Amino acid sequence: MDSFIFLLFLLGFVFILIKIFNGYILPSIHSSIEEKENFHGVFVKRLYFFTHSERAFFDELERQNDGRYLIFSKVRLEDVVSVKNSIGGRKRKIERNYIKSKHIDFLIVERRSGSILAAIELNGISHNRKLQRKYDQIKEQVLYDAGVSLFKIQIGENFTEKVVDMYRSLI
Repeated sequence: MDSFIFLLFLLGFVFILIKIFNGYILPSIHSSIEEKENFHGVFVKRLYFFTHSERAFFDELERQNDGRYLIFSKVRLEDVVSVKNSIGGRKRKIERNYIKSKHIDFLIVERRSGSILAAIELNGISHNRKLQRKYDQIKEQVLYDAGVSLFKIQIGENFTEKVVDMYRSLI
């Protein structure tokens, strides 16, 4: 009797595996994209690109910019730093996960050369959460390791003074 139950269990397990590999339970990404031809009613345009604080800070960056800098916002971290070419295989994928799908609030680039000068993080109340603090710490370590200066600005601080100090430090 025990061997009969074991045989039924084994047959059921094999059946499930066959279904999985044939795409019935976990369809491939390719087939799910083919099936999803109509996104009608799924997405909506955001009303504003910036939050109120981001807009105020961006305006201050622009106001004090004497033409030397390009200012970019909401930049993928992976566009600022990359995993060293000498790191390959599985380790490369693991390290890349630290920067993939993460962003920095603002990036300052030297206009003439296009070289990255600094990253800026605008921190509000959401940065007090434990998980967000961990993400911020990783981002800070990644930027430091890559040699990218990071300015952390707290929402509520005097943006004018902070931008003056930041631009002075870049000279």
